[in-house]
Amino acid sequence: MYLRTGAIVIALLLAGPSFAQADQTKTNKDSSSKIDLTRRTPAAAKGVRNSEVTFEQYHQVFKVVRKRSGDKEFAVFSAEPHLLDGASVILLQAQSVAPKGNVTRWRCVAYKDIADCLGVPLKIRYLPADTEVVLSAVVIPKIELAQTLKKLARR
Repeated sequence: MYLRTGAIVIALLLAGPSFAQADQTKTNKDSSSKIDLTRRTPAAAKGVRNSEVTFEQYHQVFKVVRKRSGDKEFAVFSAEPHLLDGASVILLQAQSVAPKGNVTRWRCVAYKDIADCLGVPLKIRYLPADTEVVLSAVVIPKIELAQTLKKLARR
């Protein structure tokens, strides 16, 4: 089995509510001054966390965990373009994790490039009982794809 190794960078954007909207102003009734809400800084600064994943063999599962914190509403995952070996595919799935169990929320198969699935950021809203959202990735040979998808469908 041949698998071209390389690093795939998955960025997790910490998404929260947006407090400022364009062209919004608030008038103070006691004075003639206006407060420009578009110049306010957000209550929580948005940051980016990068996780570098290197696939060296088939069937090796990598997980990127985004724990729920504070008032965060979404877990956002994205990846830079990275070409895959012609004989391989990457199976990606996102699961919500709660005290009473896990729920698969999203699944995608990248055939040519990781950007097929994560080129546009994946934004998953936390469910009320969620403690975290987990993105898992596994590289499998194309020849095993149909069998793997049948197994996942039975779950």
